[in-house]
Amino acid sequence: MVEIEAKLRGHPNLRRVIERLGGKSLGVVDQEDIYLFHPRIEMKDCALRVRIECSNNCKSVKLCYKGPRLTIGMVKQREEIEVHVDDLDKLLSIFRNLGFEVVATVKKKREIFSLGRVEIHLDDVEELGMFLEIEGNSRSEIEKVISELGLSEKEVERRTYLEMLLGG
Repeated sequence: MVEIEAKLRGHPNLRRVIERLGGKSLGVVDQEDIYLFHPRIEMKDCALRVRIECSNNCKSVKLCYKGPRLTIGMVKQREEIEVHVDDLDKLLSIFRNLGFEVVATVKKKREIFSLGRVEIHLDDVEELGMFLEIEGNSRSEIEKVISELGLSEKEVERRTYLEMLLGG
């Protein structure tokens, strides 16, 4: 799968703007992203992540590989391969035994909205603040929503949450 998205700095009024444009809330989830690193494997601009997601007393775990980013204007695109995992402890044990280390954990509360053919995430990220992620099938769809929300390129955040957390 290819992930196409834009990340922007959030502000308190965005929820109302999204709803005014016809965005429908799909709910709120708590996410904990555990990023893994191997000291002998070059993963320039790639990421290996385990996501623990909790919603309505339901917990899911996914392992995700994210490939190198291609950024065009306000939108980034990258390969994303994701698989559901049944046993988090065993998965982390396998990676530890292979020499991987946990480099950081990103925790956030995410409210998910559907607006036409795009999905909008309002993220409250621990230690970083409020952000907005817009995911869609094309760069033009995402840029249209950015414009409709009254946002511009100056609000675009090109770094990942991991990069921001690590000071990059």
